[in-house]
Amino acid sequence: MDTGSQGDRILGEKAQNLELAIAAFQNAISVFTRDAFPQNHAETLLNQGIAYQDGKQYTLAHDTFESAIETTS
Repeated sequence: MDTGSQGDRILGEKAQNLELAIAAFQNAISVFTRDAFPQNHAETLLNQGIAYQDGKQYTLAHDTFESAIETTS
């Protein structure tokens, strides 16, 4: 049993899923604008930040979390 290739496959799928999720959150942000839907906007930014964090894109995660906080201020 080759667990290495299976592990790579799982990582590849996770990375692709994170990229798809990030893109979906970006699309949602264009609908749930800060002015029209501030709560939804902040929640979407939070979820996008978590996706960046899961993908080890820490600077983007930090910036996105910061934007979510600014939305609620």
